[in-house]
Amino acid sequence: MIKYLSDIKELADSILFIERAGLSHHHDPYKDWDLSILVELVKSNFKELDHQRMICGDIGSGKRAAGCRLLRELLGNDAVIKAVDLQGGLNEVERELQIKVEKRDFLNTGWDSNSFDLLISLSVIEHGIDLNELCKEVSRLLKPGGKFLFTTDYWHEELNTMHLYPYGKEQPPMKVFSPSSIMKFTDVLARYNLLVDANTMASEKKLDPIVHWARMGKSYTFAAVIGTKGSQ
Repeated sequence: MIKYLSDIKELADSILFIERAGLSHHHDPYKDWDLSILVELVKSNFKELDHQRMICGDIGSGKRAAGCRLLRELLGNDAVIKAVDLQGGLNEVERELQIKVEKRDFLNTGWDSNSFDLLISLSVIEHGIDLNELCKEVSRLLKPGGKFLFTTDYWHEELNTMHLYPYGKEQPPMKVFSPSSIMKFTDVLARYNLLVDANTMASEKKLDPIVHWARMGKSYTFAAVIGTKGSQ
């Protein structure tokens, strides 16, 4: 399934949804949309009785580990939640959430194969990640039938961002996914038996710009790519 943040009302509804559910907001209010998608994914695919046995992973958790926090609140203390990030050793967050945030290669985590029920990667794939290697690693890690969620920056038209380096030229240029690049991404996912509902593929429907990044001179919204690892 592919979802798009279509307008400011949908964003406001997501923020209200997180609040009414008694869950922690993301430190970036725009990303409450991502968290609302994650809540829906968990509640629609995993029975509450199974939560304590779940093994979940967050690839690129960020220093505040917002996705891990939400998973801990949803699943309780018995679920296993692991995370990798460019910064490891987030001691305060790790103690609070009972997780381990490790500084490891996103493309070679070293985690056990076929062991995860759910993997998430929120706002990571637009940062110059090798998508082929990432999908290969996600497929290796997930159990057959396991779920995955990627979120990313998106716009319904091609945006020229290759000359923009928001974090300096030692980092990859800015990337905003488009209908064509989303389709290419789903092709890579399929190569590694990571299946996305064909009825919800990339659409060129016009969306409202939600994010206005003045420093980069670009406006865009968000997309979420959700799917399942096929049976072996």
